[in-house]
Amino acid sequence: MNISLSHVAGVLFAEMVNRRRDEFFSLPALDRLADPDFVRGPRKIASLEVPLARFLGKTFDGASRIDVAVRMRPGEATAFELKLGTTQLSKRRVDEEWLARCASSHGGRRWAGNMMAILDHRFPEPVAGELAAEVDGERLVLTPTWFVVAKRATLAAWQKTPSGLQQQRQAPCLRGRCR
Repeated sequence: MNISLSHVAGVLFAEMVNRRRDEFFSLPALDRLADPDFVRGPRKIASLEVPLARFLGKTFDGASRIDVAVRMRPGEATAFELKLGTTQLSKRRVDEEWLARCASSHGGRRWAGNMMAILDHRFPEPVAGELAAEVDGERLVLTPTWFVVAKRATLAAWQKTPSGLQQQRQAPCLRGRCR
């Protein structure tokens, strides 16, 4: 049986965060998001497969789960989407599928959409509400900033410019809230 990195990535990532907090929070952008005293406390701060709370009166489809949510402050977490596979990571695929606009479903009772689109606030109309997650029965507001964790080769491919097209990059069209 073959096991790919994408199958165990969440567990490994969460364990690294929980066990190596100082190194994790020394990474660029993370140190400004976190309350140092809170994240160094004894409580587990990284959780796997975290469901989203109701948003604008609607629930999310059951498959809508954050790969890893990391508590940053009391009542607050940041989402990390892990994209560590070797296929389906092209700019076109991410833009057209993973960042496709969210839609209302189930007669207006639920939101349907890929987690990256949800975190990037790709809703039918601009919305001002805060996304939140449910961790161990606690509602945690999600920071506006969220992260994609990908292999170096994927990130390098996203930075390349196709020959002859100097103005067009291969990076997905993520908004400024994604790091």
